[in-house]
Amino acid sequence: MTPSSTITKREVVQVVTVFLKCKSKYLILHRNPSKKIDPNTLNGVGGKVDEGESAVDAGVRETMEETGYVIAPTDLVFSGVLSLYSGYTSDFVVTFFTAQVPDDRVPHGLHTDDGDLQWMTYEEFVDSSIKKCDDLNYIFNDIHKNKKFIGSALFDDEKKIVTFTKHYLNL
Repeated sequence: MTPSSTITKREVVQVVTVFLKCKSKYLILHRNPSKKIDPNTLNGVGGKVDEGESAVDAGVRETMEETGYVIAPTDLVFSGVLSLYSGYTSDFVVTFFTAQVPDDRVPHGLHTDDGDLQWMTYEEFVDSSIKKCDDLNYIFNDIHKNKKFIGSALFDDEKKIVTFTKHYLNL
């Protein structure tokens, strides 16, 4: 094998993102500028899937840890999965969910270690001047319309998507 044909193995990190909904609004996290991954961007709540945990278990746990809302696995509605390559030191497989919550009083409050939470309508999120995690520019409309997807994205060094592929699922 020549040096130009060697394969570099990269760590693959499994994560979840949950968009909590109350009436016509989504709970959106404005990530702290000091965060290593996606600083100063808008996203849902979530994080890494721990060893031995399913994406559903992680969605329930991350929702409780970051917001204080107690949800059941059956409360999570599957939205889609994206494989994200390059641009970061690791590759990611992200499972996206939505979940309804009974009211907009976030039990842990609106300020978290990860950033500030705020309730936004779909239109407010889309029209916000605050930068979004780049993958959301490609999938948030699908999440809002409950269109199930699976896809992949290739990022450049500035963490912008340069190639995006998406397929819709009939579930």
